[in-house]
Amino acid sequence: MNEFILHRMRLAAIQGNAVEVAKVLESSLVGGLQPSSLIFYFRVAFPYIPLRTLINSARWNRFKGGDLDDEEFIEMLIDWIPTKGDFK
Repeated sequence: MNEFILHRMRLAAIQGNAVEVAKVLESSLVGGLQPSSLIFYFRVAFPYIPLRTLINSARWNRFKGGDLDDEEFIEMLIDWIPTKGDFK
């Protein structure tokens, strides 16, 4: 697990939205962003986001076959991102 990536994601989540956090993650991964890496890293960085929500968020249209646009992706995660900076 790369703590640096998690730290950058959490910092981005304080002021940014889910797309901005995903962009931070994507820029940190050698192989690019895949649905499985989105679910995994978001789950570790933000364990209070329900797993089912994260699985559904992998339907983002930035992934092959996805049907959620950026606004729908943001809306799906709006209850958790942006955060208040409390990562307990």
